[in-house]
Amino acid sequence: MRFSLVAVGANITAFPYLYKLSNILTELGSLEYVCWDRLEKNENLGDLSDIEYKRILKFSPEGKASLLFGYLAWFFKLLKFFIAHGDSRTIYFVSRLDAAAAIYLVKLFRPSLEYVYLDRDAYHMTYNLGIFKGIVKWFEYKIAKTSLSHFIPGSSRNFTKLENVSVIENTPNRNFFEQAKLKSACLRDDDRFTIYINGWLVKTRGANQILKAMEKLDVKKFRVLVAGPLQCDAISQLIKLEIVEYLGQLNNQDSLSYYFVSDVVLSFYDPSIEINRKAEPNKWFDCLFTETHFITNYGIETAERFANTGMCYQLDYGNSEQLVQLIYDLNVRKNETKAISYVNLIKELNVDFWDEKVRKIVQDILCAREM
Repeated sequence: MRFSLVAVGANITAFPYLYKLSNILTELGSLEYVCWDRLEKNENLGDLSDIEYKRILKFSPEGKASLLFGYLAWFFKLLKFFIAHGDSRTIYFVSRLDAAAAIYLVKLFRPSLEYVYLDRDAYHMTYNLGIFKGIVKWFEYKIAKTSLSHFIPGSSRNFTKLENVSVIENTPNRNFFEQAKLKSACLRDDDRFTIYINGWLVKTRGANQILKAMEKLDVKKFRVLVAGPLQCDAISQLIKLEIVEYLGQLNNQDSLSYYFVSDVVLSFYDPSIEINRKAEPNKWFDCLFTETHFITNYGIETAERFANTGMCYQLDYGNSEQLVQLIYDLNVRKNETKAISYVNLIKELNVDFWDEKVRKIVQDILCAREM
């Protein structure tokens, strides 16, 4: 079987979701990766020899106007690609609305094209669209309805209530998890209380709160590990602190390995943004599987089930004083931060390794096509 994964960003290993999916698809067939190469520095790419790259756009946006131009160019490049190269023998896995909209429009007059909608960020929940929100939601509904399967990261994102919805929590890939566990044994041990901060670190993800709190911690008692791109001034300042060890932008296995040597993970979301109130981040499930507590903020509906198990702590969004106090309290009770059993919690939350669930869904799609 031939698959095509369509997404923004050439460094597929920098996006855990895409990297995990690419491993499943190469296992079940051949895979091409159609992407917008933003000409970013690619680090820790790993072995991608099984993937055929098609960079249909190479453009590095600088500023909002440039970014808007880039997305318009990307959309029209995709329209051209699907019209000229769309193949009924290929299943297209399209990431987010920008890619899904292009294949949906082409499919209106090329009904033989088939796609899976990777709805990682529902646009009508993510942006303040005003009077256009209803129109965007309707368009997303049409795209989802026409897809072979509508992948969403949690039941909180199920706005269509259609039968083709596949709820796939952002849990680790089993093989990546085992590799990360082995790698963690080689990481430098430290007696200090270790705080891990990783992923997309921006203003609406508590960057300022984190910076102010980390500035007040005692370097003799605490160690702060930071991994991810430097996308805002607060994080650029954060990595300059003596207490911080900046790890760069890690691939999925390396990022996961640091959970095993951490005492707590920080994960904040501005609750004034609708999509943030329904956050379904992979780092929460990474914490679950690695038996690591995390700290998040109140106002996140999807965090409640983790809080009810006792594996996460909550405080007010933007309150750095509360964060400092909680971290000092956790340091005193350090042994408790690893005193949870992920086996029981996984059963309680009814989740599984990501690849186990996705492999079965893709296999079911293939079986349905052959009938």
